[in-house]
Amino acid sequence: MNSPYCHIPCCNTNVRSPKRYYIYHHYITTMNEISRAIFGCYFYPQNVIFSLCFSGYNVLKLFTNDYNRYDLWVGFIVSSFVWTFIEYATHRILHAFFHKLHDKHHTRPSLVRYIHTPFFIHILYYCTVYQMFRFTMKPEHTAMLGIFGPLYYLMFEMTHLTAHTSNELLKPLAIAKQYHKIHHIEHNTNYGFTSPFWDWVFGTLSQQYTVTWYGLILGPLPFYTFAIS
Repeated sequence: MNSPYCHIPCCNTNVRSPKRYYIYHHYITTMNEISRAIFGCYFYPQNVIFSLCFSGYNVLKLFTNDYNRYDLWVGFIVSSFVWTFIEYATHRILHAFFHKLHDKHHTRPSLVRYIHTPFFIHILYYCTVYQMFRFTMKPEHTAMLGIFGPLYYLMFEMTHLTAHTSNELLKPLAIAKQYHKIHHIEHNTNYGFTSPFWDWVFGTLSQQYTVTWYGLILGPLPFYTFAIS
């Protein structure tokens, strides 16, 4: 049987020696698991470990560098704006250019393998956005992105998972679930996950969801709008 994650067949009629077959089968199984972990849409422990280590490394930098506190607060706000925009933009790009792939999630929304972000995309975002901050922003801003970016990613993944698999949720998560549920009904609205701010900015906010002016003041902060609703 062929694995959906690897084009190498799982058995080979030319391999006759039991020992050689065992080695070959073990190799194929290992390669399939690696391919599945990197390119498959599953939430593996390495996603959590990498995110927490990356965030922890930048927390340690706070104690080893004489950062300006005001710039740290600015970095926190900017990082939040950047993250929620990435959430929005990525989701909208999936619908615009990769709709056949993303339609699998809309067809079977509760299937875990179609809920999470592939690990390689996760790493690509970290490398790209973090390096952009390093060369264009102050060190304090980069440090805060390094701390909160990975945490926001974990919050996003868990929010998306619980939105499709859980019923009894805390108020912010329950509202986030309802917000995302509207998206699965109206596919061209509510692209955001943890914030409706960018949907409001770009005119893709569903008419079924009303956002208040005080919900927009710090709207790009993840869960802020949902928490005060």
